[in-house]
Amino acid sequence: DNDHDTITFPGKWRLKDTLYGVDLARALGVEANLGKAAARAFRRLVEGGYGEHNESKIVDVLGAKRPTRA
Repeated sequence: DNDHDTITFPGKWRLKDTLYGVDLARALGVEANLGKAAARAFRRLVEGGYGEHNESKIVDVLGAKRPTRA
């Protein structure tokens, strides 16, 4: 099921939180490769026009060659 209408946590907030974690890791001198990859993925979600959708929409965005706007 590709239903992402039930919003428990918008993708734009997940991007914000992920970037906080990456910035904190950088400040502590820690590599955050997984966090950086997650930030790229959620940035793609937000830039694709899905920032207000539930964060689970990332599955569709990453599975699509070019996400279409909702």
